[in-house]
Amino acid sequence: MYEKLKNNYLVSIEGKNVYDFLKRIIKEGIEIKKIEYKDIHHLYILISREDYKTLSKIKTSYKIKVKKAYGEALMKHFLKKHAFYLFSLCISFFFLVFLTHIITEVEVIHTDKNLREALTDVLKKEQIKPGSFTKNYHQVQNIKKKIMEKYKENIEWVEVERVGTKYIIRVEERILPLKEEEKKPSHIVSNSHAIIKSVEATKGEIVKQKDAYVKPGDIIISGDIYLNEELKDQVASEGKVYGEVWYTTTIEYPYLYEEIKETGRTKKIFTFTFLNKRMEFTKNPFKEKKITAKTILKNNLFPISFQQENQKEVIVIKQDLTKEEAEEKALEEIKKKIEETLKEKEYIISIKKLKVEENNSKIIVEAFVSVYKSIGVRQDAEIISKEEINSEE
Repeated sequence: MYEKLKNNYLVSIEGKNVYDFLKRIIKEGIEIKKIEYKDIHHLYILISREDYKTLSKIKTSYKIKVKKAYGEALMKHFLKKHAFYLFSLCISFFFLVFLTHIITEVEVIHTDKNLREALTDVLKKEQIKPGSFTKNYHQVQNIKKKIMEKYKENIEWVEVERVGTKYIIRVEERILPLKEEEKKPSHIVSNSHAIIKSVEATKGEIVKQKDAYVKPGDIIISGDIYLNEELKDQVASEGKVYGEVWYTTTIEYPYLYEEIKETGRTKKIFTFTFLNKRMEFTKNPFKEKKITAKTILKNNLFPISFQQENQKEVIVIKQDLTKEEAEEKALEEIKKKIEETLKEKEYIISIKKLKVEENNSKIIVEAFVSVYKSIGVRQDAEIISKEEINSEE
């Protein structure tokens, strides 16, 4: 076994009488480390790489062939046999690396066209432009610093992100605080048909109390300030009003229920995509999963990419529902959709079925929903001049 690990060849010899040729090999001083006879016309010998060179010179009419190489000889034999393939692979790899370090696109994201063009010019001077080489972390930080120094009066922050061979520049413009304008006189009015459940005013006068019914446009907090039934002043009303409002909503729900649940198991893996074929570098992949992917390497000229994925295992639950179960699921879906629209402190008071119909493979549920929510909106008041107010006095 030790001899095999050295720089050796296992050589096949075939000919008229290999025993005669074997005597000549020994006479030439070639060291035979191992010999295996097949028959009178064929045998195998294990010799060193240097002795193989001598053997090649005296082979005469015998057929000599290397069957296996060991040690350094194995590597040299492999490199010689696959030289063109290995050379092509190396050239392709270096060409791919070269292409993935060439900038193909630069995008400045901002609504101001003039600011976008100004930043694009700065980036070009710093060689962040199509056709240039990508930058390392420290180079990018220095470029960001230069931009901030040049536009410190106009820019709050700037971010330079590399996505594959594309650079995305995000900018937040510095907005100087404006002087607070004097607020115009206004009322807080109802935006819905509702029963008032809570009303608080920090400015203005409350004219509708708790449990009062209001229609859209009814004044709840007035900006007109009265004293002894005389108008003394007008202000911009401020306050919060919550009321009970009502909705009638209809939803269709299938009898065949399907739900996707996460199991809690997660994986971080690498994937390789070529054309439309995706390969995962992992053992025991999840059968069903949710994937969040981050591209590590991508080339716009070749249909290949390399990603890191965060995977969450999920299970898909399918179930045929009864009518009662479908009704319950439909009401839960109504509740879920309404809750998605509610703000802080708002909530559903009650949900009641009004009508239920069946249509082939689904159920149609109409429901009455009562919701506790904000109903106060600002409305400009009719402005009365100070002269008119004083004349009333």
